[in-house]
Amino acid sequence: MIINCPHCNQIDKVKKISSIYSSGISNAQLSGSFNLNASTQTIISSVFTPPTKPKKPWVSLKAVKKSCFFSSLCVLLSLLGMSLIRAFFYNEFLIGLLAWAFFFSVIAFVATATLISLRLSNKLYDLSDVYIYSGNSYQEHINSWQRACDIWNKIYHCSRCDIVYNPANKKEVYPTLQVDIFWKNFVYINPKLIKFINKVNDYI
Repeated sequence: MIINCPHCNQIDKVKKISSIYSSGISNAQLSGSFNLNASTQTIISSVFTPPTKPKKPWVSLKAVKKSCFFSSLCVLLSLLGMSLIRAFFYNEFLIGLLAWAFFFSVIAFVATATLISLRLSNKLYDLSDVYIYSGNSYQEHINSWQRACDIWNKIYHCSRCDIVYNPANKKEVYPTLQVDIFWKNFVYINPKLIKFINKVNDYI
C-alpha cells in the first residue's frame, strides 16, 4: 500500500499516528526518599491518543429491563388481586396489602423506566468519560471501541503538511487536530464535557 502524503506526495515526513503516540511517551523513575514513577508525553502524542476503552456503566441495561418487567407485572397482579377480592370476598386487610404493593410497584416501574430512557439516551455518563460510544449495551460499546481502534491503527500523519489521512482512501484528509473525525461513526465526544469546557472558557 502506498502511504505517500496526498498533499506533497512525499514519504520522508510521514509516520503512523500509533507510532507517534507511543514514541511520544517516556517513563522515568525518580529515586530519593520515595521511589516515584513519572511519565511525560509530547503534545503531538497526546493529540493521537487512541480511543479509550469504554467503562462498564454502573447500571446494567439488561438488569433494569428485567426490573421494569417484574415491577409492571406486580402492578397488574396487584390490580387483579384487588378486583378479585372485592368481587368474591371482601377483606380490608388484603385490599390494603395489595394497595401498598400496587403503590411500590408503580414507583419501581417509573424508576426503572426512567433509568432505561437515560441509558438509551447516553445521559448516565459523567465528565470523566471523554468519549461516548455508539450502541445501547456495554458489549456494543466495546464493539464500537474496537472498530474505532482498528481505524486509529490505519491513520498516517504528515508533519510537513500537518494533515492526517487514510492511505486506503486518499480523499479522507483532515487537519491534524481533527483526527477523531475518522472514527466519528463509532465514537463521539461527551457532550457534557464539551458543555463544561465551553462554560470554563466563557468564565475565563
